[in-house]
Amino acid sequence: MEEYLERVAMKGLLKNKHDGSVLFPPGNRTDWDGVNDNVKKQMWTYIRDTSYMDPTWKPMESISWFPGNTTDLGPQNQQNIQNLVNFVASLPKANNLEKPLPVDAPVRERLQDHLVRRTKISFYDKKMQEAKSVHFMHDWKTGDRFLLPFYAYHFFEDWKQELWTKRFVKDHLHYSSEIFCAAARIVDELRIKTREHDPDGNNDGRFHTMHIRRVDFKQQYPGSIMSAEDMISSSKEVLDKHTHASKTLFIATDEKDSGFFVPFRNKYEVYSLSNFTHLLEDVNSNYYPLIDQLIASRGEVFFGTHFSTFTSYINRLRGYYSWRDKSDGHTEG
Repeated sequence: MEEYLERVAMKGLLKNKHDGSVLFPPGNRTDWDGVNDNVKKQMWTYIRDTSYMDPTWKPMESISWFPGNTTDLGPQNQQNIQNLVNFVASLPKANNLEKPLPVDAPVRERLQDHLVRRTKISFYDKKMQEAKSVHFMHDWKTGDRFLLPFYAYHFFEDWKQELWTKRFVKDHLHYSSEIFCAAARIVDELRIKTREHDPDGNNDGRFHTMHIRRVDFKQQYPGSIMSAEDMISSSKEVLDKHTHASKTLFIATDEKDSGFFVPFRNKYEVYSLSNFTHLLEDVNSNYYPLIDQLIASRGEVFFGTHFSTFTSYINRLRGYYSWRDKSDGHTEG
């Protein structure tokens, strides 16, 4: 935010959307870190006054439709698209979990895979495209909250444009080298430990990973909460197929009760980030969850928590790694 305010707002590039006048940040301030919430509201008001906001962009109710060409997005075309969405929404949900659709599948097939019970559309139109600043507001009172993977919300009519956008995000929106290097140090030591536990069957130092989210999910998504015994039972068959890595398990978690993991320790050599804090002495502890995420992405097999965006990013990272490393099944998604 500080960089945005310095490079855009303080250069006079943002205008008050109500009267067109150039508008600078409150008090010409660019660093809002450590400011109490009441004062910080001034900055959020400023962002809202100088940004394009579309109240129809609600990820839990609609999908965002990116047309192949915004100049073709007239009222009739919008209605045609809405009719298509209504039709596809009436079809049975496509089940492509085992083998995802080809990236260049027809629009209707990709749309059927994408809707997930949503029937409303938020259009990415010419006005939004030409806006200097677009702001997705977070407001508990109105229920506006853009908290989900971008690829679960955005639908691109042109599949090539979709691939370009996802590649752009992959290449430019990622953690810093400091965070990646810290995770790599732990992965290296974890591989050493796995080889020590199984020197004959695991020369590559492979291990499995899980993300077990419990603390806040007990209230938010109680249906995603499982006992340790149920987790072991539901994952056992898959993990046992990969016998060369099945003895070692790294768990990324927010659970503070170590007793919860006793059933796991009775079956596996279990590790968590707390076993490797000696490798993070100079690392900001705010980065620990991100490091946890990167380590979890390197598992031979990974099990995550349903509804968790933390889990979803681990899965996306695993997709990147599987293609880079040409892992088994990488061409099938």
